[in-house]
Amino acid sequence: MTRNLMRLVLLCALVSGCQLLRERPEKPQSLAAYMHGLEQMEPGQLQKAREMALDHYRADPNDWNRMRAAYALSRSDASQEQLSRSLEILAEIPAESTLAPMRDLLNTEVQRTQELRMSNARTRELQKRARDLEAELADVKLKLDALMQIEQKMVESREDSDELQQ
Repeated sequence: MTRNLMRLVLLCALVSGCQLLRERPEKPQSLAAYMHGLEQMEPGQLQKAREMALDHYRADPNDWNRMRAAYALSRSDASQEQLSRSLEILAEIPAESTLAPMRDLLNTEVQRTQELRMSNARTRELQKRARDLEAELADVKLKLDALMQIEQKMVESREDSDELQQ
């Protein structure tokens, strides 16, 4: 009996999870389930979910749809433009909204993601610059070695010339 009940609950959860992409979540539990569902999606599915969330937001820009759209836009493979759009949408959720604490958390996450990406880009730039400088240093060392060889030959030549004059 318990197993059948567990199967029924699991089946209901699966069916309701599929419906989350089509329906507006009315409770924090359904929003959490929606968010969890987005985390499990492949990139193609996630892009469709983003488009759907944005469509819902445009059709009815309530706080729930704002949160759904902002969250969908902020997931792992989001572009810098999508992250910025996510922050814009989050800013529309008023402080008195029941979703304000979640808005603040997501806002912080998106900002940190942007900062991390900028930091990673800067690190890559600096690494490239370091490689370029190492190449320049190697070139300068080769030139210095060549000059030192020329100087050595000049010294030897002068010594030979001095010996001949004596």
